[in-house]
Order: sequence, then structure tokens, then C-alpha cells
Amino acid sequence: HKHHRVVFTWRIYLRSSRKSSSTISQSHLFADIYLDEHVLCKRLHSVLTENTSIAPHIHKLTVSLYQYTGFTDDEVLPLIFDMMASLRIFTLSGNYQSTWMTIPAHTQSAIFRIFSLPTLLTIRLICVFDIPITFFQIPKTLENLILDDFSFDGLLDLDNPPSLFFRSLQLGSLPHDTTRSAIMLPNSCFSQMSDLCSKLTHHTRPTLVHVLKTSARSLTSLKLIHTYTRYASPGENMMLSQFRLPGLANLKFISFNFEIHYSSPTNLQHNGDVVIQQLISFLAANADAMRYIERFTMTFTPLTYRGIARDDRRMPNILRDVECWNDLDKAIKTRCVRRGLRVRLVLIVRSSQPSELVDRRNKWQECMLMTFPPLRERGALALDIEDALSSVW
Repeated sequence: HKHHRVVFTWRIYLRSSRKSSSTISQSHLFADIYLDEHVLCKRLHSVLTENTSIAPHIHKLTVSLYQYTGFTDDEVLPLIFDMMASLRIFTLSGNYQSTWMTIPAHTQSAIFRIFSLPTLLTIRLICVFDIPITFFQIPKTLENLILDDFSFDGLLDLDNPPSLFFRSLQLGSLPHDTTRSAIMLPNSCFSQMSDLCSKLTHHTRPTLVHVLKTSARSLTSLKLIHTYTRYASPGENMMLSQFRLPGLANLKFISFNFEIHYSSPTNLQHNGDVVIQQLISFLAANADAMRYIERFTMTFTPLTYRGIARDDRRMPNILRDVECWNDLDKAIKTRCVRRGLRVRLVLIVRSSQPSELVDRRNKWQECMLMTFPPLRERGALALDIEDALSSVW
């Protein structure tokens, strides 16, 4: 919502009469730009051309092809790209008809120049297919690479090893065959990253396993997003208890975000029990990896089915009555034995104002503190609430 407010603000500016730069803070107004229309694209180009001091304030740029794939045909789009001297985050977001070859050649070149910007820290590629595998040969080190519903075209040349490296990788839905050549190469860019965040489904599992094996020596932090719903398709419906971690010598931090769909409070409690039982089985099956974990985070995100009203105010009380908490406490005590272990249990809720979030955090702590006696005695447990709109997940 915050992102949409910023976008809405600068759209009003572009559509309104010209205003002097002194009336609106350029650094705030133009920090985050979202482009998905020809008209706004041309207007932005005009503004940047007339006032060259604005472009350095643009730190985040999103180009969306969701509404109109042909938007990349816009003649001024590559000109805008070449004005981005201080960009930190670049997102190219398409739809299921968006392929690299539908983008004009001069715009393709401009996008690759954006990828190579010295200031760029994060690249997000969503629903764009058949991007050249030479993407991995960009001489660049990123903080974050985010890939979701995305594919590469072709195979990397073994004589030209990848020169793109990244500290953190986030995987959504990613076809295995399109990444294997990049992952399996000697000195693969996947072999030097420290943080990995991925959805855990049958679709992502092959890629995830190969990435984990390739990054086994460098990986220190792993985040897994697991969805539980009775309406899941066969490709999405994977039991956490079925997943095995390869040997990860330096893994210190592990986090789970459990997205639990439900139709009633009783149904949420039942589904919560199922998820926790799966987690207990995962801990037992991956005992070698869990033995050395320093920080263990479990985030619970309740999600109602469409048309079902939710009551976030009662959420701490509802989840308190999940039956398997004590069993989870004992499993963590048995499997996570490293001295100084810190365990964080987070509930994601919706709140309309900060005071509501404070009240729900207090209630969550009151409800859950007594359900983890061993962790409480070790001083290892932290209970927290995060707002759904601001959560890092």
C-alpha cells in the first residue's frame, strides 16, 4: 500500500500542471517509479529532460508489462533507462505472454545496461521468459537477485564462466531445466551466495535442491515459504516432512514462513497442527543441519479462503489452542542444541493502526509464552507480531 501511494503521488504530479521543483521534494517524489503506460512514460521522459537534477533521485524503477506487453515498444523507454545513474532496485515484471524476444533490440540493450549499473543492488525478474543466459555473464555483484516465474534461453558457454555474483537469491516458481546449466557450472555464481529464500513446492524442489548443493559451502541463511491449503494443485502441495537438506556446512540461520489457509477458527487450528507436525518431522529428518543452527524463525501467516471474514483480533487466542506446540518445543530442544540458540515465533496479522499491533503483540506473548517451557527456561524464545503490509515476507 505504501508503494502504491508513492506511485499514485508521482502519477498525479505527471498528469497535473507543471510544478516548480521547490514545491515538492524531488528526493521523495521520484525515489520510486512505476511505469506501465505509454503516456506516463513519455511524460516522465519530458520531466527528466527538462530537469536533469531529478534522475539522480530515482533509486527504484519498476517496468510492468502486466497490462500491456507491447509497452516495451515505447520509443522513449530506453532513453529513460539510460538516464538512470543512481538506480538501486530494478524490476521487470511481465505476464505469461512476456518473452525476451518481444522486447525491441534497442530496449533489450538498454535493459542490460541497467543491469550493469554500478549503483544497482537488486534485480527482480518476474514473469519474463527466455532471457538470454548471458545474463549471468554481466560483470556485476548484486546484493539481491529475485527470480519468479522466469526462464533462461540457451546454455552458458563453458569457456566463459559467469561473472555475475549475488549475496542473496530469492526463488519463486522457476523451471529447473532453464537454470541447470547456470547452477552446475564450475565457479557458478550460485556457489558464492550466502542467503537463499525460496518457495517450497514440487515445482521449485528440483531447482532448490541443486542450488542448495551448489551453495553448500557458502550458504549461511535459508528461508523457506511453505503454503498449506486443501485446494492446492499437485505441483504446489508438498509436505515439508518430505524435504531433505543436503550437507550445509555453514548454515547458521533457518526461517520458515507458513502460509496457512483456513475457513474457520477450528479449521485454522487443525491446519496449524498439520503444519507443526510436518515441521517436527522435518527437524528429525534434518537433525545434522539443525544441530548447528544459531537462529530459528517460524512465521505463521493465516490466510482466509475467498469470501471468509477474518478476525485478526482473536488470532493469538485461536492459535494458542493448537495442540502440537509442546511437541514442537520438545523437538526444538532435542534437535537444536547449539549454545546461544535463539528461536523467534512470529504471527502475521492485519492492523489498521500502530496501537492495534501493540495490543496484539502483547496478547500473542501472553497466550504463547507458557506453551514453550524448555525454550522459555533457556531464555531462547522471542514472540513477535508483524503487520501483513510491512512484513519482510
